Amino acid sequence: MNYGHLCCIKKEPPHGDIMEVMWLLPQRADFLEDGGVLNGVGKLHYRVLEGLHRWSEQPLARAVEPKFSGISLVTQLGSTLKLLLHHLEFISTTFRATQRIVCETQRVTLELRAFLDYQEFYKPRMDKTYVFSVNTDVMGAFTNDLNVCGALFRAGIPVWLIRPYTEIHSIRVKALTQLWFASGTIPLDPPSGSPFPKIYVGSANCLEKYIAIAHYVSRLLQYPDPFGSVRATPLAGLPPPPAHASASAGSKSLRFTPCNALYSFPPLLHLIVFFEDHNRPQKQGMKDPRAPAGGRDKFEDPQSNIYPPAIPAWRRACQDFNYQRAKFVNDLTPTDLGYIFPEPAAFVSVTPQRQEALFLGWLKYRRMMLYRVSSPDFSAQPMPQGLWRDFLTLEYVKSIKGSHLTMGESSSRQLDRRGPAAVGGSAESTRSHKHRQNAQDFLQNCLNAAEGVELVSANDRLEWNGKTLETPNDLEREEILWELAELNFRFELQALDARATTTEDRSDRQRLITACFPFSKNGAATLLVADLGAANHGLASQNWEEKAPYLQALRKLMATWRGEVPSIIQTEKCQWSKQEIEELENSMADFYICSFYNYFHRAPVVPRGLSHQASLYRIPASPKIKVLDPKPNTFYDVSVLAPLNTAN
Repeated sequence: MNYGHLCCIKKEPPHGDIMEVMWLLPQRADFLEDGGVLNGVGKLHYRVLEGLHRWSEQPLARAVEPKFSGISLVTQLGSTLKLLLHHLEFISTTFRATQRIVCETQRVTLELRAFLDYQEFYKPRMDKTYVFSVNTDVMGAFTNDLNVCGALFRAGIPVWLIRPYTEIHSIRVKALTQLWFASGTIPLDPPSGSPFPKIYVGSANCLEKYIAIAHYVSRLLQYPDPFGSVRATPLAGLPPPPAHASASAGSKSLRFTPCNALYSFPPLLHLIVFFEDHNRPQKQGMKDPRAPAGGRDKFEDPQSNIYPPAIPAWRRACQDFNYQRAKFVNDLTPTDLGYIFPEPAAFVSVTPQRQEALFLGWLKYRRMMLYRVSSPDFSAQPMPQGLWRDFLTLEYVKSIKGSHLTMGESSSRQLDRRGPAAVGGSAESTRSHKHRQNAQDFLQNCLNAAEGVELVSANDRLEWNGKTLETPNDLEREEILWELAELNFRFELQALDARATTTEDRSDRQRLITACFPFSKNGAATLLVADLGAANHGLASQNWEEKAPYLQALRKLMATWRGEVPSIIQTEKCQWSKQEIEELENSMADFYICSFYNYFHRAPVVPRGLSHQASLYRIPASPKIKVLDPKPNTFYDVSVLAPLNTAN
């Protein structure tokens, strides 16, 4: 029987039952808006979320029992359920999108529970010679197969046997019964004004229907590739990137390549020019021709007590990078020079006044900027750092040296498509109008793609890490910059993988990418949630054994990339010594920096840690295996052994 467990899904209980939350569709009262600059964006009410968590925990706990190990559908449903719950708890979205996520959470929970019951209780009964009492709490099934009917009947599952009219002469009728009408129970009429999309058309008894449902849920949990909205043109005849990007010992690192052509940005990206900051430190002889006057070396960390420290291997890879050994793979596209979130280094390479404005501006618009990349239906693009800087400081910076205009007035005039003569009113109203227009430019199609979302004037209440504040202190500023670095790195990793991978089937790539980062509190990992408690874990851990599983996950991702991949990245084995793990980390950092530069023509944002512990939360322990007579200082890659586990 294909998907035979579906007949074991529980029926909807009577009104008032404690399990009723698994069938109720959330209403407006169950949706809490975030506030801020976007109306119509928020999260599910915590009471409803608590109920979903309560009834999901039991099947999730059963799913990891040894009796269910090796069953792919259990793993798939369990992982999907964790991601759905994670999305409801941490990702702000619209009311309609929340309804869809809740419906899928309910469906996956009920299906997982039904499959576990089917495997543990009902399936063993089907081979018995006696009949179990029927369980009227499950949905049951219709069938025209006599063998299936007998198996379900013996297992105690409600079953209705459908027989063709031509077989009526062979059927013994024991008694007549009353017909039951489907009106009010099964929706048979065409949908009218349904907020949910159509994902499958065809027979309800086909395997393709359930495949379509799985694809729909998978897409709900995916994030867009902002760098993929503009297709890069491959360059012909170029050799592959080098295996190692490090310059030879004692050689001078040359980190920027000459620009042989004048690159033009699309209309949105050239609306604003970079402001020259004469107070920014400069490095003689090391200037990017594409950067504005006073530009900094983006392969070097700025000196600041609020800047989160880079992971040593990645910092060294940036410092040793030699552009002369790089080989561009594609033409430069304007969006490749932009950032999906503000570049964290730009917050510290400025005057104190502008730094304050940048932090306040980001805290005000942070939720909006996270929302713009929260759905694959959105087409948010990376923005140049100059546009990020002017947008975030527009409302807070009061003046610029040598200018009689305020920062807001100057930016507003540059950003005005119609010209200053078309704008009337005071400077304050002009600034407010232009800032609203800029916010709409950043959101792009997000306002049109989502029903009921609109920009509004926000209050001045700022929040960080669950606390209301007037201005962040130094530790909080470091945490903000860490989140920006982490989010930029995750989305840049996704973009680079999309261009560099040789794998044809890319349906599983996002799962492989999220495996490179520590799970959050509920055991799930997504690109858009950077948990402060995980800042010094994962790739940033100082413990090589704790770091090793995430390095292995990144190795599996990078092993499929184009170019001369270092041999250690292509190595598949179970036992790794401490020295090999350190060599692997160094090789991957070198290969990543070089690959990113080859595809995007600029320095990447690299992963970082924190100089302090931001949370007492402990990252869930990695899966452990029992090793007989283990070698000292040896890491055992569990994922290599996982395919051997085929129990049940």
